[in-house]
Formats: sequence, C-alpha cells, structure tokens
Amino acid sequence: MFKQLTKAFDVDRVIFAPHRLDNRNFPEQYDSVESALATTTGTPVYLIPQHGKALRTYEHPEDAVYVFGNAYQSNFDQARRNGDQIVQIPTPLPVDFFSVSAASMVLYDRMIKNERRSKN
Repeated sequence: MFKQLTKAFDVDRVIFAPHRLDNRNFPEQYDSVESALATTTGTPVYLIPQHGKALRTYEHPEDAVYVFGNAYQSNFDQARRNGDQIVQIPTPLPVDFFSVSAASMVLYDRMIKNERRSKN
C-alpha cells in the first residue's frame, strides 16, 4: 500500500521506524525515528492527532520529511523536544487514522497546495 502512495504522490522515500513485522514489503526500516531521520535532510513534519496546526491551513515545507505513526508513544515527545513541526487532521471528535489513510490525506493536501502554488 505504501509503495502505491509513493508513486501516486511522487514521494522519493518511505521510511519505517520502528521495524515492521512484515519487512519484505518495506525495504527501508530503522529501529527508531531518530535513526531514520538521521539518514535524510529536511524538515521533520509529524502528524499527531489533536495537536499542531490544522492540515487545511498548513503550508508544507518544500523539504518536508513526514513522520506518521506512534503518535502517543514517542513521536509527540520527540517532536516537541526538537521543536519540529506538528500537523493534525481536524475532526469533530478525536479520531486516530491508520497510517496509510493519514499519509494519503496529508500527501493529497500537499499535492493540491503545490498545484495551486504553481498556477500562481
């Protein structure tokens, strides 16, 4: 599923941290988010429910490195500690989206906003 997202939204890499159980489908895996982010440059952007800027008004950085998953275990603390950007998908009631659904929404939002910017 994530491989399809990379093609659909022109994403260069998908990194998983911590390791996924079925590693055949996820070629790039790391023990922690910190070790994964150390392999890339860019602006970390965390998707964390009920925290951060609303996706509808969020301006995606050109060099965004999106971090999905583990919002309540470690990502929230790490993002706040590092001063990284946090974005949320606002809903009337608290909802935790599956990673692939959340990634699809964020990447679609990025694609639409980039298209609008290029037309101006």
